Amino acid sequence: MRPLGVIIAVFVTLLPTAPLLPSPAGEASAATVAGTVRDAETGGGVSRANVVLEGTLAGGATDNAGNFRIENVPAGSYRLTVSVIGYAKATRKITVEGGRDLHVDIILSRAPIELAPVVVTATRKEEDILDVPVGFSVITSRDIEKRDADSPDQVLRHAPGVVVTDTQVDVRGSGGFNRGAGSRMLLLIDGVPALAGDTGGIKWDLVPPSQIQRIEIVKSAASSLYGSSALGGVINIITVPVADEPTTGFHVFSGYFDDPYHPEWKWTSDRLTFRGIDVNHTRRMGNLGLSVGLGIKGNDGYRRNSDFSRSSVTAKVTYPSGAVRLTLFNAWALEKHGHATEWLSQAEALDIDPGARGDRVRSEKTAGYLKAVAMPDMMSAVSAVANWYHTSWRNDFHDVKDNARALRLGGAVQLDRIISARIEITLGCEGGRTGVRSTMFGDRDVAEIGGFVEVEKGFPKGVSLRLGTRYDGHLLGEDRGWDGLVSPRVALVVKTGATSSLNASAGRGFRAPTVAEMFTNTTVGGFTVKPNPGLASERGVTYEVGWMAAPGPHLHTSFAVFRSEYDNLIEPELDPADGSLRFTNLRDATVEGFEGWMRAVIFRDLIDLGFSYMYLSTEDIERHEPLAYRSRHNLKASIDLSRQRYGAGADFIYRSRVERVKAYEDDERVPIYVTDLRAEIRMAEFRLSGKIANLFNYNYAEIERNLAPIRSFRLSLTSEF
Repeated sequence: MRPLGVIIAVFVTLLPTAPLLPSPAGEASAATVAGTVRDAETGGGVSRANVVLEGTLAGGATDNAGNFRIENVPAGSYRLTVSVIGYAKATRKITVEGGRDLHVDIILSRAPIELAPVVVTATRKEEDILDVPVGFSVITSRDIEKRDADSPDQVLRHAPGVVVTDTQVDVRGSGGFNRGAGSRMLLLIDGVPALAGDTGGIKWDLVPPSQIQRIEIVKSAASSLYGSSALGGVINIITVPVADEPTTGFHVFSGYFDDPYHPEWKWTSDRLTFRGIDVNHTRRMGNLGLSVGLGIKGNDGYRRNSDFSRSSVTAKVTYPSGAVRLTLFNAWALEKHGHATEWLSQAEALDIDPGARGDRVRSEKTAGYLKAVAMPDMMSAVSAVANWYHTSWRNDFHDVKDNARALRLGGAVQLDRIISARIEITLGCEGGRTGVRSTMFGDRDVAEIGGFVEVEKGFPKGVSLRLGTRYDGHLLGEDRGWDGLVSPRVALVVKTGATSSLNASAGRGFRAPTVAEMFTNTTVGGFTVKPNPGLASERGVTYEVGWMAAPGPHLHTSFAVFRSEYDNLIEPELDPADGSLRFTNLRDATVEGFEGWMRAVIFRDLIDLGFSYMYLSTEDIERHEPLAYRSRHNLKASIDLSRQRYGAGADFIYRSRVERVKAYEDDERVPIYVTDLRAEIRMAEFRLSGKIANLFNYNYAEIERNLAPIRSFRLSLTSEF
């Protein structure tokens, strides 16, 4: 039997029995555990706190007043755990007596360091941060707020182990830069895949920052749980939940670009500005929850043809239907922007070829899902999701006019079950179909199926072992047939104390080539791109050993050593014979290094310090040279000072000189030093903030002959009422 068939057979065997699991004392003794979670300083209720009965899947979140309610709890003894970003986790032992409801009040103390105490992406279920078996980072809503970014990729630049080149994300050297065709990081929105069906790329304007609660980043091959495109890891954008009370918020900003460092680079006498507004509203109407967000942004661009206008609409609807929780989410975005392949010359680095000054791009996308989650009992949870992603773009260039439409429809089913006190299982299956109609790629149809299973076994003294595997099948045209791969993973976590843990993991990754990588056939800005329909799927194995510790509320730290070995890595390559570009497979490549980060709060919580460093060593083994667009040394630092209503901060990013690029290798390349300065003041329901980006107006290029953003000034006003 094929691996996918085995997984489906196990799923079908377990699913019907889930409602029949015996409760500890039977339905007759079931009770309700309810209470209030309060702030230790103010006595007010703490909203959106996770309340869980350990050893079960039962739990929920507090409402705006801090109230929670867990129904149908069998008689027995439990540990009630409460956690929320910004507070220290609290645990209370409770005893539920047969049929008697229990009221519990929990007091939470504020934590100086805002870290997510629970993550959901690394194992496809909620997990305490010390139980996560692979490297990860979490960007909180406060991180997003204080950096006042226009899109998620701008915030990801500050995450440990993450490098953003132009708008492409590279985690621990797995990604590099491939000019928008394909991503080795799988993007999820609330756990649902959200990659474009034609290019396989990430569209960052789809979900505005105002609609994001947090972003979780898994920094290791995650194909054993998530399949293709998770070769380098996973980025999960978790949207803001629906509030219990009617709440309206807005974020408005405006700013301008400074003059370039070299006066001769100035290409216009006009003041180049940017501006935008996001408005959102959330409320409940009986059992129905609703959240809506609208956004409009405009940017004149700091260089010619880098201007854009963006519009976005997001909507979320939640509804409990009996024992099933339903969530409907949809996001729509439209972007119109100029296009510039490269600068006119180094002496005119902010200008472009006069013939290309009218080049424009129109890009529209819609993504969403319908998710149903049911708990047959306290030991089982079943979820089913249907998702869709439609993209449509048109290039109106002076030398070529291309367009594409792509629609991906998919679905998945997952079962989580606690078999015994020390054994948990997660398994599921998913599939999708994509249709592409394009002048650049031709007409293509893609299909994929997958099935996964992971078992966690707990041992005494804080040791847990995970064994998992996944089968993926990918069909790209009938002439190629199915391309399948089994991706196993083994992971070990050892608690070295109440506030620290060691983890070790090894897993296989997999990524099928995208339609764009195989079939692009066009000429843009003097570059001719040729198709390569014979591209093979990327495969790799990642090893990692890490340590995480939170020895006190004022200090968190983590360290990891990692190595990835890749076969058939897909990279854009220039043909020296005619200068054309096409995607090819690198036979063997390795990426290895180490990463460490630290957060510390000192001087009576006045100063918050952050520091991270990542060292990378990469090699194209066949050519004996480094992989392109990777920096060997990557350092990030931040400092925040806060006192009552006032706050100020700074961010610093350093990347050593890229050792290799794919075009214009003889051009001078420089390291990257970027400093941003921030300040804020809070007045009742309002927050006024300012930012100077690229404070020292440092000139650098992340990709060949494309100057990165120059210094800019920004003022923002945010409110929620």
